[in-house]
Amino acid sequence: MTETDPVMMAELGGPRPPEAIERAHTKSLAMAAEGRCWPLKVMLDGSSSAVGWVGVFESSHEGEEIVEIGWMVLPEFQNRGIASQAVRSVLEKARRERKFGRIHAFPAVKNAASTKVCE
Repeated sequence: MTETDPVMMAELGGPRPPEAIERAHTKSLAMAAEGRCWPLKVMLDGSSSAVGWVGVFESSHEGEEIVEIGWMVLPEFQNRGIASQAVRSVLEKARRERKFGRIHAFPAVKNAASTKVCE
């Protein structure tokens, strides 16, 4: 699981305990059922296994309620443009459906790959 991996979570506050992940996923699925967020798997064409995720979710920044996008791609699939395409697809879908309004992203300053996705 990527959220328990210290390397994958290095810029996101460190690995999370399984119980916290389960609670967050349960909440995310309930919010998705209400249309309040999009927790999505990133899949390669012809594959039945996820290579990452991209999510649009409610968040807060400097005391203001916002909508945020985040993503993660497994190390063996990084540096192929997969995250960029996944984020682009989700943002295009949100724009087409006129969903969420302004969407924010907060990549870690040291995470050049995620910063590039934002560009």
